[in-house]
Amino acid sequence: GNDGTLEQSDMDIAKVVARLALKSVEPEEDGNAENLGSSTGQFAHVATATRLLARAEREATSDAIVPILDAVAAFHQNQNEIVLAIRCYEEKVDLLLNSEDSCNDTVIASTLIQIG
Repeated sequence: GNDGTLEQSDMDIAKVVARLALKSVEPEEDGNAENLGSSTGQFAHVATATRLLARAEREATSDAIVPILDAVAAFHQNQNEIVLAIRCYEEKVDLLLNSEDSCNDTVIASTLIQIG
């Protein structure tokens, strides 16, 4: 809804994206290693969320994707998958910078603060 909570369908998409991101990490890596291999760099949170939205017959606008990315990053943080969380936030910033939909300097700034 508009109160900052995700619809259940979006929460389900976020959970799948987070799971797939972790699966993309090499088995000996845990999503938090400082030197994660290139395998993690190739996982695209935005592209995966876009595919899942399309599968649900929903338009993959930045307004639809950004809240999902926030939830994915939160899942990663809760699981101590810090590098994956940072990569997810970085993708969110790229999406917002390249978006015609909701280019919001405040959202970009707060995301950069979350990255640290």
